[in-house]
Amino acid sequence: MIIIVGLGNPGKKYQGTRHNVGFMVLDKLIKHPEIDPVDSDLEFKKSANPPAGGEAEICEFNREGEKIILVKPQTFMNNSGSAVTRIASYYNIRLKDLWIVADDIDLPLGRIRVRLKGSSAGHKGLQSIIDTIGDSDFPRVRIGIAEAVTRPRTVSKPGDIYDAENFVLGKFTKKGQSIINKATSEAANIVVAGIKDKSLTAHTY
Repeated sequence: MIIIVGLGNPGKKYQGTRHNVGFMVLDKLIKHPEIDPVDSDLEFKKSANPPAGGEAEICEFNREGEKIILVKPQTFMNNSGSAVTRIASYYNIRLKDLWIVADDIDLPLGRIRVRLKGSSAGHKGLQSIIDTIGDSDFPRVRIGIAEAVTRPRTVSKPGDIYDAENFVLGKFTKKGQSIINKATSEAANIVVAGIKDKSLTAHTY
């Protein structure tokens, strides 16, 4: 079993925002041509009962005998750990089989970095998961959202949290949207390759 969590914020207000890149990748995963054609009508459904108890939208399918569970937490980014920990505990999943997909404000737009463990690097959603699970040894796929024209970390004073928070909740420029569309498709390809190999490989793309 592999649980793949895309991080983002629920609701129409946040659709297409930079912080919702994790959701975007999962949306491409369920339509990926290498996912079993029998499951071509896959969709996310709110889980009112265990394992998520209403805190996540879930999509399940099997690929070559492996159960895959895709998860979109509905607890908002800063509380992502609540839904993720609940699901991970319900399935007693090994941390190496809990994959997190998230945006990265410190990576250039479209750059993809796969790491098998590590700190949150200031990402509130990842930090929430680390805090609630009590461990950081889980794989993560991070997609860069830093558009060169804005450079969110240096618009005003270095480390300006207010600026960074507004940036991640904003939408991509027209050019940025084109780049992120390609990046999220590539991230979906990376995850599918990982599903085939039953593991991810640390790498920067």
